[in-house]
Amino acid sequence: MDTIGYTYSLSRRTTFYTAAGWIKSDYSKEYEAQKPQAVEDAYEFTFGLVHKF
Repeated sequence: MDTIGYTYSLSRRTTFYTAAGWIKSDYSKEYEAQKPQAVEDAYEFTFGLVHKF
């Protein structure tokens, strides 16, 4: 699993954040031949805004 993220301060109280993650399937060729649905990779992306009162 690999992940990368970043935050950026828009002001003293407001921050923008973003992150991405991915999982690459690493199954043996024999397992993939028996279970073709196991070959899927997963990806995720998120972002948001935080404002502190």
